[in-house]
Amino acid sequence: MDNSDLTPRLDWPELKSQLEELCDETPSAESVDAWLKRWTELAAQLSEYGTLTHLATMVDTRDAEAQQRYRDYIDEIDPQAKELDQRLKQVLLDSGVVPAGMEIPLRRLRSEAELFREENLPLQAQLAKLGMEYNEICGNWSVDWEGRQVPIAALRRHVESNDRSVREKAWRLGAERMKQDRARLSEIWAEMLELRLQIARNAGFDNFTDYSWQSWGRHDYTPGDARTFQQAVLEVVTPALSRQLAERRTSLGIGSLRPWDLTCDSEGRAPLQPFADAAELESRTQEVFSRLDGRLGGWVGEMAGSRMFDLANREGKAPGGFMTVLAERWQPFIFMNAVGMSQDVRIMLHECGHAFHVYQTADLPYMQQRDVPMEFAEVASMSMELLAAPYLTADQGGFYSAEDHARDHSTQLEYIIFTWVMIAVGDALQHWIYSNPEQAKDAANVSAKYLELFQRYYPEVDISGLEDEAAWNWQRVLHFFLYPFYYIDYGLAQLGAVQIWANSLKDEKQAVTQYLSGLALGGTASLPQLFETAGAHFGFDNATFGNAVGIIEDRLRQMKG
Repeated sequence: MDNSDLTPRLDWPELKSQLEELCDETPSAESVDAWLKRWTELAAQLSEYGTLTHLATMVDTRDAEAQQRYRDYIDEIDPQAKELDQRLKQVLLDSGVVPAGMEIPLRRLRSEAELFREENLPLQAQLAKLGMEYNEICGNWSVDWEGRQVPIAALRRHVESNDRSVREKAWRLGAERMKQDRARLSEIWAEMLELRLQIARNAGFDNFTDYSWQSWGRHDYTPGDARTFQQAVLEVVTPALSRQLAERRTSLGIGSLRPWDLTCDSEGRAPLQPFADAAELESRTQEVFSRLDGRLGGWVGEMAGSRMFDLANREGKAPGGFMTVLAERWQPFIFMNAVGMSQDVRIMLHECGHAFHVYQTADLPYMQQRDVPMEFAEVASMSMELLAAPYLTADQGGFYSAEDHARDHSTQLEYIIFTWVMIAVGDALQHWIYSNPEQAKDAANVSAKYLELFQRYYPEVDISGLEDEAAWNWQRVLHFFLYPFYYIDYGLAQLGAVQIWANSLKDEKQAVTQYLSGLALGGTASLPQLFETAGAHFGFDNATFGNAVGIIEDRLRQMKG
């Protein structure tokens, strides 16, 4: 995509003046509606500018002008904007006015206001710049594959090859390339960790875990509940994964499962190639969602018409996939690195789920009401991966033959089991890091802990002789560097998504209606209420996991006949 499409425009002195004027007003019961709408309007201008400056650095990590523009935003505008945002929060909280539909958002605002410290603004700016460097490093990961430089993400296709030697070569090549940046990533890690600890101390916390919990607005569960989640996965999901991996080992006819044996087809079939290019991914996705619900297809069409997709993998593009919001026009934008694989289809469906959340919250008048808790934001996306599944066959406008679709859907369900374990490992790692921050400043200690957790949660995977590569694999997980503690959200949301999908197996139309009703609430309800409205139970104990795993394993047995 042309980077000029992402060039933002902002008259910051004028916007700053208008925000300052709003700070001088005291909202009353009669005026608070207009005051909040004005705040929403002004904040949206600033948010869209920040989003666009950041996006420009992601679509081309080599664009020096875009990188400098974002640094200028971080250094010059963002600290001032955060101070004004804090003043506005305090004005609203001090007014004592509680507008209808703002009870839960005000709870969140109160937590954010309590955390604000002016001395943290330059520290947060340093974190943002270190995050940029992390993305630049990862975005430039490329390797020589048969005489051609390819982004490391393109190796995914070869790790799914039926030729085990090709899989191993691709896996080792990727690990070796990442190893080249291990030292600098370790330095970035140590700098980031120290900054986060200082930010927490400045805000009056003696540990970063509690600070982060309040920062994420987690009012409905605790760090102790997260440990319950980790233990439930170990006791309920890891045995299910071990059963699954034992079947895979038998099907492949190998003595042990190595890391490059986890994603290839267990029956030796060639990797699925569901689409040829980004344009086909876009058009078929629109057709799939049109079959599921006309509103969904219409929204994808609207995004396509507005060029709100950047889907293709290319050299110099930052890794990962995400949906972000252009707040002034309240329009979603999807960024990803598609290379023509089944996983890309699922990522597209996932990010479209986030986009649908944006459309469903468009009628909420205040930005604070549109601020959705992450755990439920991921319900929106993960549910869509499953709800769209019946329409992925070519006769429905989708990507697969009936046979290939059955194969893909089985892989999808198996991957959910795998994902829960992966999330538990990542969450446990982060709880260890921030409970032992001095040890964790040395990235080698983090690697040792990661290896220990990996071996505990993945007993069926043979990493003998690969301990070093496996131990350092955590460095490729951007969440650990950029979004600490934003990981369990995926696991909790997947539990909700499986329940919503189970509802759809009984009554699809009703399940979609409930799903959209939950999305429409935005951030105006508690997590248990959001889950319930969408048709799910908010929980993470052995019983909840046991029910979800049972649904998945029953479905897999049915599909295998």
